[in-house]
Amino acid sequence: PGLPHNLEGLAVSCRLDGDDAGARDAFARLVRDVPDFRLAEVDPLPFVDQGAWTRFADNLRAAGAPG
Repeated sequence: PGLPHNLEGLAVSCRLDGDDAGARDAFARLVRDVPDFRLAEVDPLPFVDQGAWTRFADNLRAAGAPG
């Protein structure tokens, strides 16, 4: 509990590593902690490069994140 940003990163890392099941599992754990999670509410500020944010968001979406 209380680690949503870490779980976001874990889900994306799993996806980028080809571990789709791990990505879905990490996202499921995230949703248990934050049931109303929406990708549109994630702060993209840590990403200076818009392309990096887009890749992060696309992979989080592929792990199951709703828009």
